[in-house]
Amino acid sequence: MKHIVKTFLFLSLSLKGFGQNQISATDSSFINLKHALTVRANIATNFTIILSQSSRKQSNEIKSILGRSNELKQYISEISVVDSGSLTLLYLKNVKLTEALKKAIIKTETDQKLKKNKYLFNIILQLEGSENRIFIERKLYNDKHIEINRLDLLFGTDQPLK
Repeated sequence: MKHIVKTFLFLSLSLKGFGQNQISATDSSFINLKHALTVRANIATNFTIILSQSSRKQSNEIKSILGRSNELKQYISEISVVDSGSLTLLYLKNVKLTEALKKAIIKTETDQKLKKNKYLFNIILQLEGSENRIFIERKLYNDKHIEINRLDLLFGTDQPLK
């Protein structure tokens, strides 16, 4: 009986931190994902500043990007609990910003004056880099949750088909 109790104590103490390590890993991957999304939202704000200085024709696109960017940053700062509902809302806000950015970038590619703007070109490169960072952080975040079998907490379109 003494041997069984010792074995039980040993197992319970050795497994004590197991769940904590998994939670810690998923928390840090979510923090990294939120950071990548925030960086892109900040770059989008800078994009609107340069667009507004360069062209007055795109005021609707500028307002849309600025609104979506601020909305995303606000929501990121408010998330305290990671659940499937908050992740879905975060994903949808991110998609709206992405769509607004795509429309504005397409218009900048057809405008000769904007195409020559080196500041705008640099911002677009930064946006591309931030998109790559978001892709990587989303993959790392989703991989961690697949590893611990929390498919309800996947972010974006990586959700497995049921």
